[in-house]
Amino acid sequence: MWGLLYKGEKLFNPYHHFGQPTLWPRGYPLGSVGENITLEYELNHWKTPSIQQGVVNGDPDVDALFRLTRKQTHSQLNVTFDDRAPPAIVPAGVFSPFNSQNTLFLYDALWALLIPTTTTFRVCDIWRGYWAQRLLWEMGGHLGFFPPNAFQKRNSHSYLSDANDEKDLYFQTERLVTFLSKWRCGADKSFFDCVKQLSKDMCENNFWKESDVILTSVWIRDLNTIGYEEPKRVPLVSIPDKTLPIVNKRIQHQTRNTGEMSNVVFWAAEQTPPLTYSPEIQKTAVLSRLTKSASYCKNYPYNASIFDNRITINTFSNILLIVVFNFPHYQNLDLLETIYSMHFPNILYCGPRKDRFDAYAKHLTKHVSFIEVDVGDGWFAQNCLTQAMKINYNVDGYLYIGDDTLVNVWNLHNLPFDKLWLVKATVLQQSKKTEWPWFNSPRVGLKMYQAALNASKVLNKRRFDSFLQMLARNTKKVDGLLKSASDIAYVPRKYKNDVIYFMEHFSKFNLFVEITIPTVFAGIEKWENVHKMPGMYLWYDGKRKHVTKYFNKDGIFLHPVKLSTVLRAGKERQFLCGTYLPLTMRMSQKE
Repeated sequence: MWGLLYKGEKLFNPYHHFGQPTLWPRGYPLGSVGENITLEYELNHWKTPSIQQGVVNGDPDVDALFRLTRKQTHSQLNVTFDDRAPPAIVPAGVFSPFNSQNTLFLYDALWALLIPTTTTFRVCDIWRGYWAQRLLWEMGGHLGFFPPNAFQKRNSHSYLSDANDEKDLYFQTERLVTFLSKWRCGADKSFFDCVKQLSKDMCENNFWKESDVILTSVWIRDLNTIGYEEPKRVPLVSIPDKTLPIVNKRIQHQTRNTGEMSNVVFWAAEQTPPLTYSPEIQKTAVLSRLTKSASYCKNYPYNASIFDNRITINTFSNILLIVVFNFPHYQNLDLLETIYSMHFPNILYCGPRKDRFDAYAKHLTKHVSFIEVDVGDGWFAQNCLTQAMKINYNVDGYLYIGDDTLVNVWNLHNLPFDKLWLVKATVLQQSKKTEWPWFNSPRVGLKMYQAALNASKVLNKRRFDSFLQMLARNTKKVDGLLKSASDIAYVPRKYKNDVIYFMEHFSKFNLFVEITIPTVFAGIEKWENVHKMPGMYLWYDGKRKHVTKYFNKDGIFLHPVKLSTVLRAGKERQFLCGTYLPLTMRMSQKE
């Protein structure tokens, strides 16, 4: 599967990943709860996690210390996690507690269903989880955490009794993690030999008792008896323990299948934490937005007549907004957040130079997500769209815009979210000359397109034949293709796999974004079913100097609008504060 593999060391907190940074799962080492952890990941194609746990809304699995200090005794917790956040894969070298609830074991991890019997009830499944994770390293397997897919209620009972049963979790987990990190299984042993050896070594180190060593042997014997296929070993390199992160990196490389890696910073939409006695006091999105806008508009008052207080603001929680930077001009992040974050809880910024992004992002008042992608100064901006879709956000669609594309968010609810969106396109032919210079370019135009078609003959012939038939139907030319401005586009989830497949193929040949996106859309869907967005492009005829003149509040977008120019004093700043920002706050009756 395509997905995010955690890049931190030693520990991973899944509750933090899914938008609850002040929570920790039962069995997380208490000494590490307050540590700053990275939320950096590597996007690539990985072996699907052999053990998969879905986090749980409502009353999730937290320890008794949390319940005694963070909730009222007779109340139900009502915790929410970000259900749009993508799954996270935990690599070898990193541990995360997982329990026996809401957890899927694939066939190659069936052996891990065993739960010890000589620990307390509150410890048994957590110790099993740490034991199983260490053994996953020996077969090249992973543990994965997935967004919430269940709601849990718990019976009221004695948390002090739970705390007593959980003592080993509080005082022995760090020792267990250290032990497991250092533990090695001989290269000559089979996988099941390693399972039995680790169970024995955990007994000798007083994590459980001899009965569980015997139980493990009997369990392995039963698995062999029913014909269960023993996983193959993927031995670790024997190196000093202090260099364990190097082992981690080696295994990551070893289990990678195909595709190029991308560095990702991911922050879920932060959820309301549980509060013990105080009423929930939170800034509303509207109030937070007004406060932020005021910092840009001290001397430029809002046009108050635009507001209509009778109805509520549109939000698109089921859409991922992908904002593409052709160049690392990340100084505009703060304004982009002010414009879009109230409407889009899930925003992914994309572009080159993660170091430049980090330098600006650290000054923001909230954390933002980012994926580092080489877009070739904008020539190949489609790479941001395909990489963003591979992250596997749990959303219904993907809205892709350039950082200098001003979107009229108050009009988006009128568009068909089950269709592809693009602007109008022009038909080109391979056999006919055109004055469009980029089509004639040997680096990004016709020659690259033809090279991609030739290469497709050795791939999925049926899939490409269908693509070319649809393309010929839509262009009415056997050698036709399309070109269009491509600074804004939308892809519903149902087209995700086709868009990734074809765009990635053409991108391997450095095909220009303004050919790739419209041509792929026309190859996977009837052109009359692609929604053509109304909007304005300001080309190189002097129009782009007159943003205020060409802005149309009834359209969908305006491009380009250089935000650094808009922030300067003068009529552009007046436009931002007196017209555009108030319109983004305008209410709409339709969600």
